[in-house]
Amino acid sequence: RPQDDFYNYVNGGWMKTAKIPADKPSWGTFYMLREETDQQCLSLLDNLLKESYADGSEGQKIQAIYKTYMDMDARNKAGLEPLQPYLKKIEAIKTLADLQAYLEEATPLGENPVCGWGVYADMKDSNTNTVYLGNFSIGMGRDYYQKDNKENTEALQKYQDYVKAIFKVLKDDKAAEKAKQMVDFERSVAKLMLTNEEDRNPNLSYNPQTMAELSKLVKNINLPQLLKNVGVNTDKVVVSEIRLYKQYDKFINEKNLPLLKDYLKYQLVTDNASNLTKELDELSF
Repeated sequence: RPQDDFYNYVNGGWMKTAKIPADKPSWGTFYMLREETDQQCLSLLDNLLKESYADGSEGQKIQAIYKTYMDMDARNKAGLEPLQPYLKKIEAIKTLADLQAYLEEATPLGENPVCGWGVYADMKDSNTNTVYLGNFSIGMGRDYYQKDNKENTEALQKYQDYVKAIFKVLKDDKAAEKAKQMVDFERSVAKLMLTNEEDRNPNLSYNPQTMAELSKLVKNINLPQLLKNVGVNTDKVVVSEIRLYKQYDKFINEKNLPLLKDYLKYQLVTDNASNLTKELDELSF
């Protein structure tokens, strides 16, 4: 009866008959919408590929990008070559100033896993958009690192195997050691993040900071300058993970540069794994 259990009254029948597709972790309306949108896009693309377009036109560009993506032989042959300019820039980082310069260059490409940002409606004033400052990216859901149990330990071990495989692709002769360091680093980050339960309280993730306050919060990189250099002109940003940001200088410092460089390399490769070789695509999947 709806008055006893409204959730099951609405969803119970569907839950008894719905099946999760083999290539999906879960299933529901948003997955269905994505699937339908993918099918519509594929139909548009199939029709577009049958046409002839002048060089330089939008249609010709789309055809070229699609053919490049589908040419797995060429992708396998290229290996990590498309990422080499950025891997070399990461390797060349010697100081915190170099780190900041790299992050500034990588941010417009969506490759800043340290302090990326986005613009969304202000949680306290929906008439206004505001800048939300991101934090260290981690490879697994925060719960895996925060709660010690048998299942999480097993999952993190499998994740560590994946990280090791990525470092092997990078031809790093310390792949196993660096994989452990990476998971330990991500665990240290996750321990300072809001728990899943805390994250349900929007007030805990709404922490506005002026540029002056941001400068005091993190001293080892100049966040106001970094934001200005990547086109953010604002006097306020919202920091969701304020507890983590208060400890940012413990992660970002001269002593940690070798680890941070490995972290940036790993993030760069794993972010682009599905666009590179067949080996990386399968690893990522």
